[in-house]
Amino acid sequence: MYLEEPDDVSGFIKCLRDRVSSAIRREEVDIMARWLPNEDWSEKWKHGLGPPKITDRIAVRLSWVQFNPEPDYIVIVIDPGMAFGTAEHGTTCRTLKLLTTALKVDDQILDVESGSGILAIPAAALGASESIAIEGDSPSFEALRKNVERNAVSS
Repeated sequence: MYLEEPDDVSGFIKCLRDRVSSAIRREEVDIMARWLPNEDWSEKWKHGLGPPKITDRIAVRLSWVQFNPEPDYIVIVIDPGMAFGTAEHGTTCRTLKLLTTALKVDDQILDVESGSGILAIPAAALGASESIAIEGDSPSFEALRKNVERNAVSS
């Protein structure tokens, strides 16, 4: 949990210990605390991501990552913004792999709660006649819209 460092650290920990002890009805509660410097987490999380996730036909390149794909790859460029979808999650990777083997030209795809567009955009790039992405969260929709434009699949 993140909290601003209080003026009286020991008093804060005693108060926290008393409240937790009362809430869980136990006499002894051990609380450990350490204070970390404030960092820009909106940028720092990007540094932990690896190279593009690649199936046998698709490379997903995060917009801030440099990547030189094989000549035949379809390269999808994603910036998730505040949306879910960087191809880092195992189910996303497996679904991308399934798309490359199961999707046929002229198939129609509906991606509900599409986040960054991480599934709908590759489906369109692989030849789906229609790849519809639905996203109800405003910040996620904005990331989706930008990624659709970035990958030239807006038609």
